Amino acid sequence: APALSRSKAASAIIMASLNAHKPHPRQALYTATKFAVLGLARAAALDMGAEGIRVNAIGPGPVATDALLSRIDARHAEGGPDRQTVLALYASDNALGRLATARDIAGAALFLASDLSAGISGALLPVDCGIA
Repeated sequence: APALSRSKAASAIIMASLNAHKPHPRQALYTATKFAVLGLARAAALDMGAEGIRVNAIGPGPVATDALLSRIDARHAEGGPDRQTVLALYASDNALGRLATARDIAGAALFLASDLSAGISGALLPVDCGIA
């Protein structure tokens, strides 16, 4: 916070999750941590706003990362559906019909860090391809 306050126009971005506003079954602990991240972003926005510091969170939905693919493959090895089936299911659950990418997340971060979002603070920006 002290380093941010010296800039007088800083933006802090915290990584939350879709779970910060849309819980999923059997993910209570994970969901609780993401609600906490969102609370932290909102409280920090109030605490640091007077110094010109904006604080926001990004809330990705499923992102096609190596970590996600590894979890899908591990579950498949234990009898779960295969990778293509799971990815198709994720893609069918949103407006854009695809999973978010790391580039999508980076674009959201760049937007929140830029002057284009100068009037936004204490918000969760979903990057979930339109999950309802």
